[in-house]
Order: sequence, then C-alpha cells, then structure tokens
Amino acid sequence: MQNQIIDSVIIRKAEEQDFEQILNIENQVAIDPWPKEIFISCAALYNAVVVTVEQVIVGYGVVAIYNSIDESHILNLAVAPSWQQIGIGSKLIYYLINLCGNKIFLEVHKNNLPAINLYKKFNFVEMYIRKNYYNTKNGKQDALVLSLEKLNIAQS
Repeated sequence: MQNQIIDSVIIRKAEEQDFEQILNIENQVAIDPWPKEIFISCAALYNAVVVTVEQVIVGYGVVAIYNSIDESHILNLAVAPSWQQIGIGSKLIYYLINLCGNKIFLEVHKNNLPAINLYKKFNFVEMYIRKNYYNTKNGKQDALVLSLEKLNIAQS
C-alpha cells in the first residue's frame, strides 16, 4: 500500500489555487505558521512546490535558489500529519535537493526530531543553533541550522 501511494506522488509548481490547502497543512504542523501573504510573496520570488496524491495536496516546499553563489535555502517544508511517516517527506527532500545549488541550508526547530532525522538521512549536518528563531505561544524558541554540500556527497 505504501509503495502504491509513493508511486502516485506528483510534485509540481504551486499555483494560486493551492494556497488554502497549503495554509491548512501549515497551520497543523508549524510552530510559527506563515500567513498566506508570505506564501504568495515567496511563491512569486522563489520556487514553491506542492506534493499531491490523487490531486490532493499532502505537502509543500519553498526554496530560494541563488545561482550566482551556488547556494540554496529551504525556507519551508511540510507534510500533512496524516501523510507523514510513509516516505512523502523523503520524496520531497530528494526533489528539492536536486533542484537546489551545491550548498543547501535550512532551519528546523531543535526539538523536531522526526524532521532532523529526515534531514540527517540525506546527509544534512548541524552547523549551529540560531537562538530565538521561532515565535511560539510560550515565547521564542531556538532552531538548528543544517547544511548539505552536494559536492561532498558526490565525492563520497
């Protein structure tokens, strides 16, 4: 069953009509959810994609690609809670890594162990802690900054 789902996953460019479904997922999973305006502006400036299964959006990613310096920054990435732990996040990360430049950065909440483990599976390494990065109901919380150098993977 899981393989059938993964085989039916489509990753495509986010479109304006996708934002309500994206926001629904964002509000379910994010500690510091982005408002619709941020998604709209980032989709206009950067690469925003959605993950669909049978035309239902089950995840999304937003990445800024800076070709002039061969770097990328994964700005936001999520999979709907009911679609987690079946390989969709891995498929999305793999897609984004292939889209990105040689060096990739991202922030992740320091207590988000499932996400940290997913990134480490793709050889992201911890660089440092970014203090007070996330706004939460309980005040500011720290993020881990992770990075991946694709050239290092190719040489291993």
